[in-house]
Amino acid sequence: MRRSFQAIGLSLIVLGAMLTIVPTGSYSSIAGDRPVDVAVAGDSEAFVAIIDTNNEVTQPGNPVTVAELENNLNSSMTVEYEASVDTDALAVRNPDQTRTVRQGGRAPLEVTCSPPNGGSGTATLTVEVVEAAGQSATIRDASLEVPVEYDCPGRTAGNRPPEPGQPPGDAVAYVDDDHDYAYDEGERIVPRGEIPRFQNGSAHLVIAAGGETLDYNRQVQIKAKSVTVGDATLTTNKQLKIEAEGDAISFRDSTVDTKNGQIQLKASEITTSGTTITTNKQIKLTAESKALTVYDTTIDSKNGQIQLKGYPVDATDATITTNKQIKVESESGRLTLADATVDSKNGQIQLKGPSVDATDATITTNKQIKLTAESRALTLTDATVESENGQIQLKGYPVDATDATITTNKQIKVESESGRLTLADATVDSKNGQIQLKGPSVGANGASITTNKQIKLTAESGELALTGATVESENGQIQLKSNAQLRASSAVIETNKQIKLTSSGDMTLDGAEISSTNGEATLTLNQASATLSVDGAVLQDRDATVVYSPGGVSVTGTPAQGSVQAG
Repeated sequence: MRRSFQAIGLSLIVLGAMLTIVPTGSYSSIAGDRPVDVAVAGDSEAFVAIIDTNNEVTQPGNPVTVAELENNLNSSMTVEYEASVDTDALAVRNPDQTRTVRQGGRAPLEVTCSPPNGGSGTATLTVEVVEAAGQSATIRDASLEVPVEYDCPGRTAGNRPPEPGQPPGDAVAYVDDDHDYAYDEGERIVPRGEIPRFQNGSAHLVIAAGGETLDYNRQVQIKAKSVTVGDATLTTNKQLKIEAEGDAISFRDSTVDTKNGQIQLKASEITTSGTTITTNKQIKLTAESKALTVYDTTIDSKNGQIQLKGYPVDATDATITTNKQIKVESESGRLTLADATVDSKNGQIQLKGPSVDATDATITTNKQIKLTAESRALTLTDATVESENGQIQLKGYPVDATDATITTNKQIKVESESGRLTLADATVDSKNGQIQLKGPSVGANGASITTNKQIKLTAESGELALTGATVESENGQIQLKSNAQLRASSAVIETNKQIKLTSSGDMTLDGAEISSTNGEATLTLNQASATLSVDGAVLQDRDATVVYSPGGVSVTGTPAQGSVQAG
C-alpha cells in the first residue's frame, strides 16, 4: 500500500475576477493564473504530493525508489528540487535535479546505502522544492518529507565494502561519475590497457572484472579521486601503487599480487574484505584521515615489511604475515585485531593505538612483540602472544588478558597504567627471561606464571589476587607485592631462590603451597592490624620455617606442613 505523506495543495475559488489560493504545505510563494479551467486532479488538496513506496534500502550500489513526486495538476509540471536524508548511512541518487513530470505522472526518488557508514532504522527523506511550475500555477520554496526504512552494512568488523556493478560487454573498468558503484549509460569505459596508468584525480574509478585476472608486466600506478575494485585479480612483476586523493580505496573479493614489487595503497580511507594482498617486497597501506579496514583479508609479504596505518584500524579476521617487521598503528580510535593472525618469522611486531582489542588473536614471531594501548584498554582475552626469542611488552589503561597465552624465551613485561591488570586463567611463560606484571591492582586467579628467572608481581594501590594460581621459577626470586590485600589461597608459589610476599593489608594463604628449595620465604605485612591466614598451607623453605613480620600481626589457621614464625 502506498501512502501520501505530505502534499502541497491549493484551493481555487473563482468569483468573477477574484482568485483565492490556499496552500497546505510549507512554502514561501505560490501563484496561479486566472482561467476558470484550472483544476486539481486526484487528491483535491494536492498540488505536488510525495508518495511513500515502502521500499527498504539495504545495499550500496543498488539504488532503491523510496518515494515518488506526484503531479496532480491537469497539465504537465516542471519541478526543480534538492533532496537529502538525515543519516550518513544513506545517500540520495541525483539529489539536485530539474524534471518534467507529465499530468498525473510521478518522478522517482532513489536512495542507496552510503559506505563507509552503516546502520539501520528509519530516516527522513526531505525534498526542498525550489520551483514547481505548471501551466496554471507555480510554487516555490516548498518542503516535503517521507520516512525511509534502511538496513545498511558499514565498513567495520563483520561488514563488507560495496560490490561494484560491472560495465557492459567485456569491459572491466569505468569512471563512476555519480559514485553509486554501478555503471550508468554514458559513463566512460576505461580500456584495459589504460588501467595500470590511470591518472585522473577527479574521477571515481571502478574496476569490476567479474573474476578475471588483469596481468600487467609493468608498474601499476593508479591515481584517482576514489578507486573501487570488485571480484578482480591484479597481478604484475613490478611495483603497484594506488592513490585516491581525498577519498576512498576499496577492494572486495579481489587479489593484488606483485611477485617482485612493493604494494602501496594510500587514500583518506581504505577498506578491504575477502581480499588477498601478496608480494615478496614491502606492503604499505595508509589511510590518511579515516578508517583502515582490512576485514577478512590476507596481507602476505615473503621478505618485506608490512606497515598499516589508519584513523582507526580494524583488522578483524585478518591474516598478516611476513619474514620482516610488522607495524600496525591506529592514530585515533581503536586498533581492532579480534580473531586476527599476525605472524612474523624473523621480524619485530609493533601494534599500537589509543585502545587495542586483540580478542582471540594470534600474534607470533621470533623477535620482539610490543602491544601498546596508549590511553585506553588493551584487551587480549583468549589471545596467543608468542615470541621464540624476543621480549614481549604489553601496556594499556587497563589490561585484560583473561585466558590469554603469553610465551617467550626472553623477558615478559605486562603493565596496566590505570585500572586492573587481569590475568585470570592466563598462561604467562618465559623459558629464560624475567616476568614483570604490574598494575594498580592485579587479578591473576587461576593463572600459570612460570620462568627460569625472576618473577615480580606488583599491585601498586589495590589487591593482588592469586587464588588457585601457579607462580613458579626454577632459578629466580619470586616477589609478590600488594599495597592492599594479598589473596593467594590454594596458590602454588615455588622456586629455588628467595620468595618474598608483601602486603599492606591482610595476607591470605589458606591451602597454598609456598616452597623454596634453596632460599628463604618471607611474609611482610606492612600493617600491624593485618591478618595472616595460613590454614592448611604447605610452607617449605630451607629450614621449613617461614618468617613473617611485623610480629604484632594476627596469625590464623594451622599450616598442613611447615610453620610460621615472627621475625
